[in-house]
Amino acid sequence: MALALFAAQTRADLPLTVEDLITDKGQFKLDLSIAYTKSDRQGVSTGAPISVQTGSTAFVELPTLIGESTGNSDIAVATLGLRFGLTAQAEVFARVSGLASQQRSRDWPEQPPVAKPALLTPGPVSTTN
Repeated sequence: MALALFAAQTRADLPLTVEDLITDKGQFKLDLSIAYTKSDRQGVSTGAPISVQTGSTAFVELPTLIGESTGNSDIAVATLGLRFGLTAQAEVFARVSGLASQQRSRDWPEQPPVAKPALLTPGPVSTTN
C-alpha cells in the first residue's frame, strides 16, 4: 500500500535521455553505492549418530543429541566509481568494490567434537609358538 502511494506521488518533468547518463566532456562524476543484506535461519541440529542393526545385513542410522540450531549473517558491499567524460558521447570509468561479511551460529545443546575412527591398515602378521 505504501509503495502504491509513493509511486502515485512521483513524476518526471522530462523523460530520461542518454545524454543525461553520460558524463559531460572534461567533467568527473563520483558514484557511490552501498548494499546490505541480513539473513537469519533456525533449524534442528543433530549429532553423533549411532548405527542400529535391524536385520542380518540392515542398519539404520539414528541421530542423537537433537537440539536447536540458529544462525545469522550480515553482508555489506560498497562500490566507489569515478567517471570522466572524454567526449560528449564517450566516457571512461574506474570502479572499486569492497565486501564485508560476518556469520554467527549456535547449536543447542553444544555439540561435542565427533571423533573420527582410526584407519586400520594391514601390517605384518607375527605368530608366536
